Amino acid sequence: SMSERKNLFLIFKEALYNSSKYASCNEIQVSIEHNRPGKIKLMIMDNGSGLDVEIQKNAGNGLRNMHIRAEEIAADF
Repeated sequence: SMSERKNLFLIFKEALYNSSKYASCNEIQVSIEHNRPGKIKLMIMDNGSGLDVEIQKNAGNGLRNMHIRAEEIAADF
């Protein structure tokens, strides 16, 4: 649906933004798999410094928004 497309795109965009701004990485890998009908697996990996999820919970809305968008389209996050 359009809602699923929009939310998936915005999750993707936020993940790339987070990697480029906060991870101090020099490489980002994106993998998209379509193994089952109606299912897409999107993986975004970088070689950066990592992420302290506990600190990020209070630092901004990016991860929270990604999680909410995933819930809206019944996706695992």
